Amino acid sequence: HTPGTSPRECIQDLVGKTNAKQYFIGSHDPALQAALRRLRMVPLIRINLNVAMLEPPQSLPVAAPEPKKSKLHLSQQTLEMLGASAEENAPKKQRKGPKEPNPLSCKKKKVVKEPTPKKQAVVQPSSEVGESGKGKRKRKRKRSKGAPSEQEAAVEILSLIHI
Repeated sequence: HTPGTSPRECIQDLVGKTNAKQYFIGSHDPALQAALRRLRMVPLIRINLNVAMLEPPQSLPVAAPEPKKSKLHLSQQTLEMLGASAEENAPKKQRKGPKEPNPLSCKKKKVVKEPTPKKQAVVQPSSEVGESGKGKRKRKRKRSKGAPSEQEAAVEILSLIHI
């Protein structure tokens, strides 16, 4: 460092043109950062808030590699045969048809029953109808064991009146 030089010039002299000693430079000076970026050999350190970020050096532009020529030289006739056989063996894509609606989200169709001609049946009184299944059958009630029968209830009432 020579006295009287600016810090920017001092750092640029220290780095040189090739950054032989491989320095990392951290600075907030935009002019110094721009000059070091042009050298393409110096990694820069920037501090944003409490985070130090490393900006890698820009690499020199690399020429695109030339495409290599294939080692196999097939005749034009062989290439045409291979191309034709590849087209024939290529599987055809199957096209999917329209999708149907979800069967769980659709209402069921109502089944229409054909009306059958009613036969005229002879109506018999319900008392005559037995267990043949035609007509209404008469229900038999079972009495509970604790309840008195009609005759016993009548006798009990009469005995109460005579007293």
